[in-house]
Amino acid sequence: MKLLRFYYFTFLYHYRNKPESWVGDFRGVLLVELSMFWFILTLWLLLDPGFWSMGSWTKPIVLASNMILLIALKIYLMNKGRAELIFQEFKNHQLNNQTNRTVCWAVWAGSFVLFLLSASLQ
Repeated sequence: MKLLRFYYFTFLYHYRNKPESWVGDFRGVLLVELSMFWFILTLWLLLDPGFWSMGSWTKPIVLASNMILLIALKIYLMNKGRAELIFQEFKNHQLNNQTNRTVCWAVWAGSFVLFLLSASLQ
């Protein structure tokens, strides 16, 4: 779970100097959720190529699971000031360096690219 918190911290760190209207803590949770969900969908498409054959059930299942994951991550990473605690935890931590933050952004981008690649192969 420490790596998940650091992954979230990477996005918090990116949004730290943005205007308040950017709501960096929620955007960070959203980026974590999107990357996790893209990995889940990629695995689902690779393990079950008939994913789209569920027809009209596909979109509601994907939407519901996406919302459940987002709510769970919001509770774990944001509720009751946890975003600030996570930021303080990693602000001066040895993991907090440019290389590790770049790796986190690469994981985020890679999860999207893998999803698009697996979807296009289906």
